[in-house]
Amino acid sequence: MKKFFQLMLMIAMIAACAYVSVSFVWFQHGLSDTLFEENKDRLLKTNEQSIHFVKQTLQDFESQLQLIADFSTLYHENDREAVVMMLEEMNAKNKAIDYALFDLDGVVYTTTEVQLDMDWEKVLSYLEEKRGLYISEVRHLQNRDEIVLALPVIVDGKVQGGVLGVYQSDYLTSIFSEAFYSGIGATLIVQKDGTLVSGYQGMAVRSDFFKEMQKFTYPNKAYDQNTMKTDIKQNKSGFVVFEKDQTRHYLSYAPIGIKDWIVVNIVNAEALSPHYFQIMERSILLSVSYAFIFLGILCMLFYIVRKMKKAEEEHVSARRFEMLASLQKSAIIFEYDCKRHYLHVSDNYEYCFGISSTIAKDIHEALKTIVDLENIQRMKEQIQKEGRIQLQLQLWDREHCAHWFEVEGGIIYDQRKQPASLIGFIYDIHSSYIEKERLQIQVNTDQLTHTFAKAEIMRQIEDTLINFSASKHALLFIDLDNFKQVNDTFGHIAGDEVLANLGNVLNEELEGIAGRFGGDEFVLFIKNIEDGIDVKDLASRLLKKVEGLMAYPIGISIGVSIYGEDAHNLDELLLHADQALYASKHKGKGVCIVYGEDKSSHI
Repeated sequence: MKKFFQLMLMIAMIAACAYVSVSFVWFQHGLSDTLFEENKDRLLKTNEQSIHFVKQTLQDFESQLQLIADFSTLYHENDREAVVMMLEEMNAKNKAIDYALFDLDGVVYTTTEVQLDMDWEKVLSYLEEKRGLYISEVRHLQNRDEIVLALPVIVDGKVQGGVLGVYQSDYLTSIFSEAFYSGIGATLIVQKDGTLVSGYQGMAVRSDFFKEMQKFTYPNKAYDQNTMKTDIKQNKSGFVVFEKDQTRHYLSYAPIGIKDWIVVNIVNAEALSPHYFQIMERSILLSVSYAFIFLGILCMLFYIVRKMKKAEEEHVSARRFEMLASLQKSAIIFEYDCKRHYLHVSDNYEYCFGISSTIAKDIHEALKTIVDLENIQRMKEQIQKEGRIQLQLQLWDREHCAHWFEVEGGIIYDQRKQPASLIGFIYDIHSSYIEKERLQIQVNTDQLTHTFAKAEIMRQIEDTLINFSASKHALLFIDLDNFKQVNDTFGHIAGDEVLANLGNVLNEELEGIAGRFGGDEFVLFIKNIEDGIDVKDLASRLLKKVEGLMAYPIGISIGVSIYGEDAHNLDELLLHADQALYASKHKGKGVCIVYGEDKSSHI
């Protein structure tokens, strides 16, 4: 009964905390929605005021340009100097605006005649057709951005040129930026492609508006950056909520109706509605207090359940390990618990390696007494890449003698995809491994000459060309001269003696690796001959050694091909060495020919 009342009390406390928390969340949500809609309507109305202000400003610019156009028309023929003086005075008053006149050839007149980099044909065509204000795209210069406004100069009903004003984007920013929300926001003008016509203080004018907006977070997907991009492309007004440095901001936008310009208003949400955030802070503080109480109760429950579950897992793990040990009697079994940092091993593990179950911070520390650092690294890389181990390596037994073992294992992950344990088997393969190595040596070695067999020497040459393709290597084809006569005259035993002696001579050449291609044909492959190895000198030494060694009237002929000079792949290397050998035989035997150094080598 006591446990029942304790359980009911705990349920009641949880229900009370949940009720209070839900109530505050509901209150915050309702207040937030109300103020959000009010601020949204307020900013959308500001869009209309901003559009009117931008249009009025452009009308003022147009009036100034029209004044210059009328003045230049009045003095068009009689006094050009008066026009230039007027331009100088106006430019001196405001350094952010440059006024100028231009003729039908695109020559710009201020105090001197200079060329302005513009598409004058496009400008004049527009002025001729529209007879109204021309507005350029944003122009990116080396040290500033700007836009150009132009009006036609009309004399006797014909366009004779025009008047232009070059307005720096920094100047436009100073006009528009703080027109409506000074100190708490800004007003911007943006082209549809994101280029800023005017920005706000602290923002580089040359910045891309959309890229700048990617730096912020958007808590409400209904009012995010993607919605804004879609609306702007479709010439729609809209509203966005974003957070910068954990401070919420509102952003409204609307098409101006001039070119593809968009007016954008940005304002600090807290400054726009200060009382809302005070109420929110107090309600959040109270909600957090109740949440901590609620979490404390949950943590206590979680701790109890976790304790029971952990005891059950340990019991199951111990039973599983005992079962594996009974089924795999020939294998050495280990299991490393990644969470408890505990290495659990079978009895034969301790017998073989002299290590019992122990605590270790990771699996590498647990095995470092039986595995060298290189193999530990191999195990680590394979675990990280494949999530399991399957390696043949040498381990140190309890007497610190190296034995060959095969290690197999895999990682068991928990529900959160985190490593829970590594379980594995170690098999003693020392006898079979040594036997396999012995058989492999027999397969790869010619038993008579103790040089490499053809397949093995070809494999080593191919590996070298792949791994060291930028280096030079030499291939010597060697053929015994008059070998058939020795066999016919002195018998095959004498022939075998000759082959064995030649194999000994070739194996003594430490610079290269020797192999028997079959019959009386041999190869000597020399790596990295640019390291001071003289191939001709080596070949000459071989000729003399064989001549002084053999007890029979026999010698050798040598053909040489150089990888990196006359050959650039394995097929060319073999072919050219063979052709060079043929050339040496053709010259009378007992000589060495390097491919390409003698015309006869091409026969």
